[in-house]
Order: sequence, then structure tokens, then C-alpha cells
Amino acid sequence: RAEPQTLMPAEVILELSGEIVRSRLCTFTDASGKEHCLRPDLTTPIAQMVASDELPVARYHGSGPVYRLPPRGSNDPVEHLQIGFEWFGNGGSPAEDAEALSVALEAAQAGGATGAGACGLGGAGAIDKGLASTTGATGSGFSTGLENLLFFVSTTTVLLRP
Repeated sequence: RAEPQTLMPAEVILELSGEIVRSRLCTFTDASGKEHCLRPDLTTPIAQMVASDELPVARYHGSGPVYRLPPRGSNDPVEHLQIGFEWFGNGGSPAEDAEALSVALEAAQAGGATGAGACGLGGAGAIDKGLASTTGATGSGFSTGLENLLFFVSTTTVLLRP
């Protein structure tokens, strides 16, 4: 299990996803002028922990709140629950992607998701769209009590929403 920090340097997200996501980040500037943000996902801080050798290369799971400002005029919440897993050090083969999808769907069903419909898969581009859009890169017929239920995998993203 990975326990990523809630507060992170905003530059990390902005460098990975570009300025397009700035309007969705919960940011502030500290007394030294450094810009910080509340984590918009669990993937980035977990990947940072692995890249800095704080965590070894392995498979991780995590859950917790993530924070994204809603689009102007929206009543969507700022805080969302994300449940996810990250796999580091593997080749990212089609078989691994299939295993990741299977794990994500089993977890969604175990968590009470019903009425499976379409499911979207994608890499970093889908993560960017997920950050830039309230509903994520794609929708599905899964029914949960959550605003967004996001599963992130190192090479695959599964976005499930009511």
C-alpha cells in the first residue's frame, strides 16, 4: 500500500500535463514564492515516491481523496475519492494491461459498482483528460455513490463514473 502526500509542488503536475490543467488545480503560493497544490490524483505522487527511491519498484495500491476544482458554473465537488493501483517495473505488455483491467473491474464490482457499460482505456493522455475534465476521458454505465471512481494503472487508465 502506498500512502502519498496530499500536498505537492504544482510544477510537477504542470510539467507533466501542461498549463491546461491549472484551472482545475487547488493551488497556493508559500511565503518563499513556491507554488504548491493539493494532489489531483494518486498516480503522480506515488510515481514520485518510486522515482526518488522512497518506495522500491513494485506494485502498489492506494486510496484517498484527490482534489480538482470544478469547471466554472458547475456544482461538482472539489474532493473526490480515488481508488487505484500502480504497477512499476513491468514491461507494460498487452497481457499486463488485460490483468490490470481485470483487477480494476473486480475491484469496482467488489466496491458495489453495478450495471457495467462502456469502459475507457488510455495512457498518459487519458490521465491528462481526466484532470482537465470533470467527467474524465470517457464514461461508463457503472453505478456508484461516488462522483468519480478512478483507477489509474502505470500504463492503463480505467475511468468509471455513474
